[in-house]
Amino acid sequence: MSPPRTPREPNTPSLAVNRYPCEIRFQNLAFHVPKSGDGGLAILSDVTGVCAAKRMVAVMGPSGAGKSTLLKILACNVSGGELQGQIMVNGTAVHPKVFKNQSAVVWQSDVLLASATVKEALMTSALLKLPQSMSRARKEERVEQILTELELQGVKNHMIGEDVDGAVSGISGGERRRVSVGIGLVTDARAIFLDEPTTGLDSDSAEQLISLLSHLATHKHRTIVLTIHQPSSDICERFDDLILLSSGRMLYCGPWPEADNYFATAGFERPGYRSTAEHILTLCKDKEYAVPFLAGQYAKSLIDQQLTRLDSQASMGALGLGLKRGGSVGRLSRHNSITGGTEAGKPLARGGSLVIDLEAQAVASPQPGSAPATISALAARHMVAGALQSVPSNALLPDDIPSTSQPHVALEEVATSQWYQVHVLSVRFLRSWYRCPTNLAIQAGQYIFFALLIGATYWRLSGTVTGGAFDRHASLWFVASCMVLQPGNNACTIMYSQKPLLRREISNGLYHYSSFFIAKSLTSLPFQLMFACIFTGSVYFLVGYQISLVKFFLFFALNFELLLISETLGILCAGLARNELVGMIILATFYVPLLMFTGFIQTHTPVYLAWIKKLSYVAYGYSGLVKNEFEGLSISTAQGMHVPDATALIAPNIENGLSIGTDALIMLGILVGMRFVAYIQMTLAIKFHKL
Repeated sequence: MSPPRTPREPNTPSLAVNRYPCEIRFQNLAFHVPKSGDGGLAILSDVTGVCAAKRMVAVMGPSGAGKSTLLKILACNVSGGELQGQIMVNGTAVHPKVFKNQSAVVWQSDVLLASATVKEALMTSALLKLPQSMSRARKEERVEQILTELELQGVKNHMIGEDVDGAVSGISGGERRRVSVGIGLVTDARAIFLDEPTTGLDSDSAEQLISLLSHLATHKHRTIVLTIHQPSSDICERFDDLILLSSGRMLYCGPWPEADNYFATAGFERPGYRSTAEHILTLCKDKEYAVPFLAGQYAKSLIDQQLTRLDSQASMGALGLGLKRGGSVGRLSRHNSITGGTEAGKPLARGGSLVIDLEAQAVASPQPGSAPATISALAARHMVAGALQSVPSNALLPDDIPSTSQPHVALEEVATSQWYQVHVLSVRFLRSWYRCPTNLAIQAGQYIFFALLIGATYWRLSGTVTGGAFDRHASLWFVASCMVLQPGNNACTIMYSQKPLLRREISNGLYHYSSFFIAKSLTSLPFQLMFACIFTGSVYFLVGYQISLVKFFLFFALNFELLLISETLGILCAGLARNELVGMIILATFYVPLLMFTGFIQTHTPVYLAWIKKLSYVAYGYSGLVKNEFEGLSISTAQGMHVPDATALIAPNIENGLSIGTDALIMLGILVGMRFVAYIQMTLAIKFHKL
């Protein structure tokens, strides 16, 4: 068993007790994933139960039982299938947006910003999720309370870091998991959902985390729902309730301490050498007998409990189940699970199982090893499901679980304006750039390297027509290529590294994608400007282009536009595919026609491919660079004749008949258009869960 928690000092801030405990009741939940070619896959089937307030509920079952799907449904965070059924929070139908703001979800994998400290991660969540009218001092106070409650004060100023083959160290796995829990607690979450929270943790860290969650449920009145696969006995002692699933069907929903007795009464007594967790998971493997029998037993027990209530109120006739006492059709009888006898017409008491006779053929609770029931399992399941649909939703719940009658608290969506979100995200982006100087140095080093390489290759261009004209064409083509390849590749790679956190935070409602897009664009702009200055300032004077302030400014402006458009192309390709390799392949596919149809590699563009050149922003940029260099260039022929303007030496396939200013304006239009397309594409990917 885990050691007791250390008493807190009297003056140490503590997380507030939740004033509105949250009870989650769900009825007849079914989740179906359609598939082409067959009827699809049923993940959950007629699942009914309750997650009681101020208690920790463990959702268990074998792999593929539907545990994570149930968790996502209860957290109003499921997609990709057809959902049926009803969810009630404190007696009121759940409102997804409202409930997502009242709850927190901690997924199996911790997705946190590696460059942030523990306190910064919690503070960013507080700034984005809590109302903007709430003072920053109060938000910081709440963050300090959470740090204390989660025992993270000692590492609050440590960077979270990430463990990539042990290359980058940060806080421990258990501390990362507690940070994920803390991010959800900043909004005073009434319910916390955790998917396999102990995965990847050692036994001590796992027990410490479960002990903390038990404390939050018991003393802070949070409803804790977690999925777990094979917990240790020490961890199991912390659980209040158990939900057992197998093959998408509910086998048990009730107090953990009563699980052994429940299954023993059903004929599945636990051997002494097995723990409770091992025993129930072993039962879940028997899909031919134990699973269908226990699922039917649980469904009938729900009806049994409802009929007991109705008998006590003498209101059986008002229910409208279509069942009546006596008679050969719809006759109800009480089956004694100990003696096997029935007592028709007597009030139903707790314990045992309900028997419903159809045409005088009884559906009795079979003993292990007995012959199948007269009525098929399929018919019995439909019969029970039909009866369940007629029972009021607030009645189909196990009696053994404490009930909460606190009112439903409507919580508005987080009232933070878009520009406030942009401000918070911009600060975080800038902090990430500052905290990762290696990334900045690597990107700057790339531009310096290519500038030196081009400068060394075309050092001090010749002033003659024979060598100078072609070398100028070639060097400018390589300059434009660098402004296409490097920004696009870097932007695509960075976007893929940001997508997991973006997906998680948008799913949790921290901000809108438009805020992320604006903040990312604004904060990356000065760094892209710096890279363009480094590259153009180096290569321009190393190669020896015309010494003119106006010419250099136009050279810089055209290259900067190429850089920004290529960055946008990288972001767009990152949004087209979930897999980074596929995204990079798509990006490389764009590169070939963009660079091929600039006019430098070919002397003539076929008419049927001219449209590619018209759409290629690289063609406009390269044409502008060439015209900027050749216009007004003084050059000599092989015979020593002086030519004051080399415009006539521009290759016909490069000259597009437009001025440099027109080329720049067209590129600006392409930049704005591609930014808009990239934004719309990513927004649709988020909407349809394809990010």
